[in-house]
Amino acid sequence: MEKKNSNSLLLITGVIAGAATVYFLKSKKGKELLDIAKNKVDELVDELGQKAEKIVDLKEIKESVLHNTEDKIDSVKTTMNEKIMEFQTGIKNAKKELNQN
Repeated sequence: MEKKNSNSLLLITGVIAGAATVYFLKSKKGKELLDIAKNKVDELVDELGQKAEKIVDLKEIKESVLHNTEDKIDSVKTTMNEKIMEFQTGIKNAKKELNQN
């Protein structure tokens, strides 16, 4: 029986608190507080949107830098391989000359 009374008391308390909240929010002061809260939420949403844009921009910059770096590394590798091949060809030619003399 105590549990039933306890649940009833909680229900009644919740109804009273809800009614008081609705009454307060319908008042002039309540409406002002709702407007302030709404404006603050809008500001926070805008701020989060701006930060998200910056994160996306930074990610794009990072990807661009990585892509450009990979391209430069590939270019250096290609040039080094060409120079190594030229050097090896020069060594072969020098050996031929030495063997002919």
